[in-house]
Amino acid sequence: MLKRIKDGEILVLKTDKSGKLTLISREKYLELGKRENRVDQKIERDELRRIERRLNEYTRMRAKIVNAGEAHGHFQGIVS
Repeated sequence: MLKRIKDGEILVLKTDKSGKLTLISREKYLELGKRENRVDQKIERDELRRIERRLNEYTRMRAKIVNAGEAHGHFQGIVS
């Protein structure tokens, strides 16, 4: 099995949910990647910036609500 891993025939990956290791063939890995990317939408840079701005504003507001970093003097660095 180690030879197959070294040759790239089998990949050792950490699972998303449990964090445990799993074995998968290179072909299956590529197939799963194509299937996951198939549903991705292409957006323009302006739309990306709008989404990013909104997420950053939301994150800043959440940080202010819970005074994130205040106990260690890092509040301004988090919300600026």
